Amino acid sequence: MQHKAGTRGAVSGQEEPDRLYRGWQARQAHRRRLTALRRRLLIPVLATLGVTGTLALAFGTDPATVGQAAAPQERPNVLVIESDDQTLESMRVMDNVNSLIGDQGATFQNNFVNFSLCCPSRATFLTGQYAHNHGVLGNTPPTGGFGRFEALHGDNNLAVWLQGAGYHTALIGKYLNGYENNPPVPPGWSEWYAAAPDDQEVYNYTLNENGTLVHYGQTPADFKQDVLTSKAVDFVDRRARKRKPFFLWLTYTAPHIGGPNPNPNPPFNCGGTAKPAPRHAHAFDSEPLPKPPTFN
Repeated sequence: MQHKAGTRGAVSGQEEPDRLYRGWQARQAHRRRLTALRRRLLIPVLATLGVTGTLALAFGTDPATVGQAAAPQERPNVLVIESDDQTLESMRVMDNVNSLIGDQGATFQNNFVNFSLCCPSRATFLTGQYAHNHGVLGNTPPTGGFGRFEALHGDNNLAVWLQGAGYHTALIGKYLNGYENNPPVPPGWSEWYAAAPDDQEVYNYTLNENGTLVHYGQTPADFKQDVLTSKAVDFVDRRARKRKPFFLWLTYTAPHIGGPNPNPNPPFNCGGTAKPAPRHAHAFDSEPLPKPPTFN
């Protein structure tokens, strides 16, 4: 063994690899000891958290139950409300949404859309996948639309998973572009109220109500968004107290442009644009036209 001046502990030959290997073994053994210690420490911490959680759940209940194992928490009901082509700017005038949902929940400051187009985005919601993975790349065949989605994911999507997990599932409103009531009710849905095939008409339209086609007229009471809301309220009223949890996807067609043109009810100057309910015909007469950086 040779020592070089000024290089304390330097070695040559086979001893260097052997020393490195022994050092690696020592570090691995040290990591294992730390891991085992962390596990031993974690168990009491989790136990303490468990007791704390049980007590928090027990307060306000029968004192005899305090200290007993907490009963499994019931699965939550899930309501997803979706709009179509809505801008963030319009949220500032939606007082009920802001107060009843926003102020009592969580608001995300950032939102990232993988594919800002109807059918690919809805396919992402139903599969949990980016568009390049779920393969629905447009609103029409051959690369997009309902037919493409059904061929790839018809038996393997959110509704099927939730129904298989014991949820009572329902869709009210728009489904996927190109859905024309075939099949009458896609797999996974316990209740089905789809705006099809004329999904963007707000008057003189058809709803597929659990496989039965029901026509709606052109009176103010037939305004589609109000009809969808009424069905959603009825669904929640019927299902909220049931033991079986529900999942409701309420998917409005507003504020996407829609027909018929001309509009049979006020406002009469909205040809080729979104159509509000008659009661809102003059709600924004004094509102200036928004001119964001993308205007024109």
